[in-house]
Amino acid sequence: MKRTSFICIGALLFALATSFGYLWTYQRLDLMRSGVFLRESAASEQKLQESRGGGVRQLFASTMLERATLEQYFVHQDEVAGIVSRLEKLGAESGVVAEVSGIGIEGGSSSKLEGGVRSVDITLQGVGTRAAAEDFLRRLELFPQVLSVKEVSLEKLVNLETRGEKWRLAASLRIGVIHQ
Repeated sequence: MKRTSFICIGALLFALATSFGYLWTYQRLDLMRSGVFLRESAASEQKLQESRGGGVRQLFASTMLERATLEQYFVHQDEVAGIVSRLEKLGAESGVVAEVSGIGIEGGSSSKLEGGVRSVDITLQGVGTRAAAEDFLRRLELFPQVLSVKEVSLEKLVNLETRGEKWRLAASLRIGVIHQ
């Protein structure tokens, strides 16, 4: 009986040892398999990121011509003073004595803007005949840069001495300025 008990206990211990061995081996294989899965996952994620990045780079390169065409319609930040003189010259060509009376920069002139488009509001006043004022407004419509007319007012001025008819033109304009 002692021998039978000893054999049963030995078989039980052997079965437990074998079970723990299998369990340990299974856990090690599971850890290795999950490590392989994580590495495969990371590799596929990296490939996906590279393909997305490559797509963005290709898109950026392929749209370069379109972006250059679009940018020429905006005023660059160092050209704002030139636009002011061009607007006044446009008035003179139309027969309107035009003068820029105010410039307002979106966000204030002290704010820093790294890249992007900012709006600049320009207040313009002028005096001329009605035909000259209408011609000036037509020329504004043909202005090559992005320019929107926010508000326009025409006021008839009557000069009793010369009996001439003059019109006062006031316009509020907005241009898009590219900051790079």
